[in-house]
Amino acid sequence: LANARAMGTGPALTGPTVRGDAGTIEAHLAAVAAAGAEASAVYRALGLRQVTIAEERRGLAPEAAARIRAAFTRDA
Repeated sequence: LANARAMGTGPALTGPTVRGDAGTIEAHLAAVAAAGAEASAVYRALGLRQVTIAEERRGLAPEAAARIRAAFTRDA
C-alpha cells in the first residue's frame, strides 16, 4: 500500500498478472473457489482490473493479457 501511495497504482503493481503468469493465476482461482462464490467474484474482479492496469503501463504482452483475462472470466 505504501508503494501504491508513493509511486501510483500502476508502477507499484506486482504479482502474477503483471508477470503474465497464467499458471499461477489458474492455481489461485482454484484455491479461491474453495473459499466460496463471493471470494471468487472479488478475486476475479480485482484480477481483471490488474490486467487493465498492466496493459496501460505496457508491461503485459497482448497475448498474455488475453490468456489471463480469459482465466479470470472462465466459469465466472
